[in-house]
Amino acid sequence: MLTQNQFSKYLIYAVGEIVLVVIGILIALQINNWNTAKVQERQRQNFLTDLGEEIRKTQQNDFNPFTIYSQYFLEMDSILELIQENRLNEAEYRANEDLLLPMFSSKHTGILRENVNYLTLENGNNILKIRSEFPEKYEHLLYLLKAYQDGFEIWKTQTQETFEEQKSFRSFMQNEYEWFYPLDSIDISKAIDFSINNKNYRSRVEVYRRNFAYIIRALSRVRNYQVFIMAEIERLSGGSTADIKRVIEEFDFLPMETVSCDDNSTELKPAEFQFNIIYNSTKQPFKVHRLNSSYKPFESFDIAPNQIMGFGQSVGMLFQVEMNGACYKRFKVIPDGYLLIE
Repeated sequence: MLTQNQFSKYLIYAVGEIVLVVIGILIALQINNWNTAKVQERQRQNFLTDLGEEIRKTQQNDFNPFTIYSQYFLEMDSILELIQENRLNEAEYRANEDLLLPMFSSKHTGILRENVNYLTLENGNNILKIRSEFPEKYEHLLYLLKAYQDGFEIWKTQTQETFEEQKSFRSFMQNEYEWFYPLDSIDISKAIDFSINNKNYRSRVEVYRRNFAYIIRALSRVRNYQVFIMAEIERLSGGSTADIKRVIEEFDFLPMETVSCDDNSTELKPAEFQFNIIYNSTKQPFKVHRLNSSYKPFESFDIAPNQIMGFGQSVGMLFQVEMNGACYKRFKVIPDGYLLIE
């Protein structure tokens, strides 16, 4: 073309070649980006799979820490209640020496040491360390993992503080009462008299019992957040509402009881406080209220479409789901209950 003085045609041809090369490079880069994105998404899904397996091992372990803690603390709470209310007599103490000075048992700290590793979600912690690598659709999972991490630390702190109080009171007892130490040769008669007649001891029991309640509440929160995370993993993996429901029930959660919006006669008896699983499986947002014993909302929050939330309420009380400013449904909270809005 140049020899024939067709420079303009040559220039157009050259530019066309360059454009084709650039387009080819851009296409190659885009394909590479797609492939990289696919690899990264597979890696994120692998993180989720490992996290789910870690949680299942915690929940299904033969020495399930949630079951062990709950059983032990509930048994202890029953004993502490009897002591606090001074409902035990000398014959009952002699028949069951486990009733004597139960505050000084080191069993709960042993449970802590044995089970703390089961509750530390290493895969969850690893995900939080690289949270900037997770796109927006994982935002709620990251929130749940952080909430779990915070609840886990609260549980550890409260358990440790209870242990420290126990040690402090043990030192006091050793300094003030010669019959107290050593425990394996304790003077039973003096210990029984102390348990029945010492008001300071019963005050200490009341504080100790309250601490137990805090520990149980913190542990319940930890357990429930594990289930929230499992349900969110299922949702992120494309699971249907039925799949998410199956995952929740896999961990022994049951649906809350439905109560008519027109029924204000259901007897409401508040019991223990717990964190509840709430899943909005619809495509529209809802407002959810906690109701008091007079059926009046006293705290509210919004739940977005296809979102899994954790919200506290006392067993025996009601949640009210509102749509377009009116009551849509009411649900009565049961132990280990979940609320499915569909």
